[in-house]
Amino acid sequence: MRVHSNTINPYCVLKKGQTMARKRVEIKVIRGIRLKELLTSTGITQAKLHELTNTSQQTISKIIQGKANLTDYFADAIIEKLPDIRKSYLMGYDDLGLTQSDIDRTMRDVVNYPTNNGYTGIEALAKMLGYEVVILGDCKGNKINIEYTFSKKDGKSVTLSKKDIQQLEKDVSDYLNYKLFQFEKGQ
Repeated sequence: MRVHSNTINPYCVLKKGQTMARKRVEIKVIRGIRLKELLTSTGITQAKLHELTNTSQQTISKIIQGKANLTDYFADAIIEKLPDIRKSYLMGYDDLGLTQSDIDRTMRDVVNYPTNNGYTGIEALAKMLGYEVVILGDCKGNKINIEYTFSKKDGKSVTLSKKDIQQLEKDVSDYLNYKLFQFEKGQ
């Protein structure tokens, strides 16, 4: 838009022949790296992403090369077509993983990771909360059944199967992820 010096504009007055310069935008290279990671991990080509999101292949290529930004609008278009992809990772806001499955796997690894004293994360957490943990194994044929008994000093206890423990690990992982996300957002 050109505004001549004889036109009154409270925001900007340009002399005849002058044009307004574009505001320089910082390119966030991590977004291009993450977009390339998405394409590699999903096996989607730039052409297919163009079809899915209606974004030009030229723009996609520029983003991957670090010459253009991955915008919120484009990221939302990707998420709409690939709902398992996490926008906060794609945009470079966190490093938790490209998909929710990546986060779940990482959190389960943390929960199951043996601590210095040999306990898994769930066992260590239960001990911090005042529980004694006893793990019993039973072998029937080629199947091993494992039960975890969590006991309090007041005599109350609960026994969980391996399947129950796996669900507990998932629940703890989900809750931890939720709380970390809330802290990240500043709430």
